[in-house]
This record gives sequence, C-alpha cells and structure tokens, in this order.
Amino acid sequence: KGAIRAGRGELGIVPGSIYGEQGAPSRLISIAAGEAERMLRAVNVGARLEIMLGGQPRAVLLRDAMRDPVSGALQNLGFQAVTDDTRISSTARIVLVDQGKQTASVTQTLFEVPYTALAKDVVDTVYVNVASLPAGTRLTVADLEPLADEKLELGIAPDSLVLKILDNRRQAQQREA
Repeated sequence: KGAIRAGRGELGIVPGSIYGEQGAPSRLISIAAGEAERMLRAVNVGARLEIMLGGQPRAVLLRDAMRDPVSGALQNLGFQAVTDDTRISSTARIVLVDQGKQTASVTQTLFEVPYTALAKDVVDTVYVNVASLPAGTRLTVADLEPLADEKLELGIAPDSLVLKILDNRRQAQQREA
C-alpha cells in the first residue's frame, strides 16, 4: 500500500485497471497523472475511448475515476474492455449550456439518464443549449435527440422531465395576486 501511494505522489502516476476482457483477469495499468487529468477534462465517466496497450489500441469505457475526498487528487481509474457489439449499461450526463444567457428561470430536474446499448452507440454526455429556449418550455428525455435513438434502451420513461423554463414575470404576477 505504501509503495502505491509513493508512486502516485512522487512519480505522478495514476494506477488503473481494465476488466472485462473475455474471461481474462483484470489488467493493471499506470497512467501519467497529467495525461489522466487531461483525459478527464475531455471526457466523462461512461465515455468510450481507445487506449494504447503494448502498442496496440484497445477500445474501453471509462467506468470510474476515484479522487481523494480531501485533496481532490486522482487516485484510480477503472476501464471496461469492449468491442463494438458489447452490450453495456451506462448513464448519459445532461449538461446545460449558456444558462447564464437565459433570462427566464431554468429548473433542471434530471441530471443523468440510465440506458443500455451496444458499446459502439455509447452516449456519455448530452448538451442542452438553454439560451434559445422560450419561457414555458418543458423538455423531456424524448426531446433530447441523442437519447431518442432507437439503439438506446432507456432505463427511465421517455416522458421524464429534464428541465422547465419559467417566465420570471409570470411568477412575480402570480405571487402578487
């Protein structure tokens, strides 16, 4: 345990593991901490990526990124080896974009959508630009184009509310009445 901690801190290495390779045991890997942090800025947990193993590209899903709860330092990464036809269960994050440009009140009620799909059809993040949505908008899972794909088997009802946009003036009038 002490050697692993020393390797993380002094050498700038993040340990990881790849599991799910056709009956093979998990494979332990090491990733340079800077490279791991850059990867996590570019993709979210649940994303499909290719990593190089022994000079060969390997398709994987990023399944876990553990951080120290106090320092926030990256401690471990977990990957699942996949092929295009591997059936996986995952979640897609819903991220609101340009929320500060929306003059009405935006209330997000759903932040992740669970689903099952083939690894080649993975959706890790759905971006919703709320700046151009009018007051009174009620957005459901079915309204999110990447999640409306027939290739995804949703783990939540398509009519589940993702967000609503309320007209601030109408709310003020209702409170005054």
